[in-house]
Amino acid sequence: KKAAKKAGKDDKKKRRKKKKRRKRRDAADAVWDQARFDRALRDTQMRRGLKSTNARKHIDAWRELLARVDTLKGDVRHDNRARVLYHLVSAEFDATSGLQTSMNVELWRAAAAHVLELIGLVAEQPTLLAPYTDDADAVTAADAALGAAALV
Repeated sequence: KKAAKKAGKDDKKKRRKKKKRRKRRDAADAVWDQARFDRALRDTQMRRGLKSTNARKHIDAWRELLARVDTLKGDVRHDNRARVLYHLVSAEFDATSGLQTSMNVELWRAAAAHVLELIGLVAEQPTLLAPYTDDADAVTAADAALGAAALV
């Protein structure tokens, strides 16, 4: 009797865990709004550099946010994509600790691709640099294209 009762409790626990996992997966697949995206961005930024933080998991979190940019409502995708790419590239370079170890080829290529994508975004939308300049009108498409050509 005890074994049957224990098996019933184990089945209940398994069903509850499955239900929780399903809820998490459904919530993760939902379309995000700007406020939720900003919270996730801030939380991911806060975890950077903390003790016992796995650098690979941190990069995966940034890549997840990069995938979420396309599901955002409204016309803020370029700005958010640039913000996430900036932090993603930084995290990819931070993944190799110290000067004695070199960056593995896979991570290097991913970082290079993300840098080129970021440069492309700035070339398309030069106003993305406006928060980082003194005069918002000073950044023109020609300046962005010139900067992109110099880095390629």
